[in-house]
Amino acid sequence: MTKKPAWMSTLILVLFITPVAAKDLFRRPLPTYLGVYKFYDHAGKDWGCGGTRYAGHRGTDFKANMGTSIQAGSGGSLYYRYDGCSSTGFFGSTCGNGFGNHAKIRHVDGRVTIYAHMQSGTVIWPSSVMCGATIGKSGSSGSSSTPHLHFELWSDTAASARLDPYKGACDSVQTTDWRTQGTYPSGDVGTSCY
Repeated sequence: MTKKPAWMSTLILVLFITPVAAKDLFRRPLPTYLGVYKFYDHAGKDWGCGGTRYAGHRGTDFKANMGTSIQAGSGGSLYYRYDGCSSTGFFGSTCGNGFGNHAKIRHVDGRVTIYAHMQSGTVIWPSSVMCGATIGKSGSSGSSSTPHLHFELWSDTAASARLDPYKGACDSVQTTDWRTQGTYPSGDVGTSCY
């Protein structure tokens, strides 16, 4: 019988006991649900195979009144913010790369959520945020024609892949990224952090 080198036993033990970061699940980033203007575009269809999207849209546009609290979908590190746009923008504006005033949160699993079109002067700047913490107020800054929250989910800080947190018949991944996801076509999701 061949004896294993000591380093191999240590490596096996480390691999066995090293925890793997669980996939973050998200809560609705607004306190109340008024509906969705547009969902993520899946080659001409939204997550439920309907048409509530526009070509190339890579996020979810939640309806919101001006000044509604925007809340972190899950805990993480707020690693980027932009707060140099007027509270009201216009379709096609490039201010804040089109996101207007916005924040980016990196979560434990490495994925990133984007919260866009906030009111000027409301984007917070702590190093870390808890799930449900207020990170700004809804506005219509950047490339926007009405107050709303544009919410995006990225695979990492480089946006290697932009992901749809909703899962349905027209999304190739069949597990939701929301803690609780309502049925199509509503798009309502829960506000629980746990």
